[in-house]
Amino acid sequence: MQDVQTKLDSAFLRDVGLNLQAAIPLEQLPETLRQQLHQACPQAADFRQLLLFGNGGPRFWQAAQTHMEANANLTNAQEAHPLDQFSITMVEQFIRDELGAEASYLFLYPGSFTLNLQSLGSLLAWHQNSPLMIGIHPEFGLWSAYRVLVLCNSNFASSLPLQQRSAEQKSVSICVACQTRACVQACPANAMDHAGFHLDRCWQYRSQEESMCRVRCVARLACPVGTEHRYSDEQIHYHYAQSLVFMRK
Repeated sequence: MQDVQTKLDSAFLRDVGLNLQAAIPLEQLPETLRQQLHQACPQAADFRQLLLFGNGGPRFWQAAQTHMEANANLTNAQEAHPLDQFSITMVEQFIRDELGAEASYLFLYPGSFTLNLQSLGSLLAWHQNSPLMIGIHPEFGLWSAYRVLVLCNSNFASSLPLQQRSAEQKSVSICVACQTRACVQACPANAMDHAGFHLDRCWQYRSQEESMCRVRCVARLACPVGTEHRYSDEQIHYHYAQSLVFMRK
């Protein structure tokens, strides 16, 4: 049972690819986010912290595939969101092992509650805006994702920066500082320009039978940040096939 403040840094979760880990005391949330949380989930009043977990790089996919193969007899082949279920299973095991079987917690994501994960990522310096309208991580580039957000009565040390960054530091953006704009140049749909990201152009191109972006994003692959952490082709194809189905709906 946890009784002192320690940094949230689980070797078990890192080993299954959930290498982005943060604890945020609810009292330290910006007022707007705290109000949004309590409005979306009134039960938040019963908890002390938000725990946010994500993956950076390809290890998460490898661990999930290994887990699903080893537990094939227990896994529903028709499971709509196997990666979500894997994430939840791993975080639940971590909570039980770290905090005890009687630990009190409530999953917000994946789940029925809505909270802006990118806003939390920005607080933790995990997220900057990119022309592709997906977050870019300073280390992992475009190869990271939020996996689990859970309310918990834990007592981890806060993962939020101790001091507010200066206005000058806040204005520095990986993408703004980028000289090549490789993603913009590579996009075969010309979906990005000075006016922003044009989803209609992206979808119109992706939906074509001969599109190069049906099961990958050419622009995303062109980004020079964090290329050593790029997902495998198998993982990329999986995610983009899923997104294509979603866009068609």
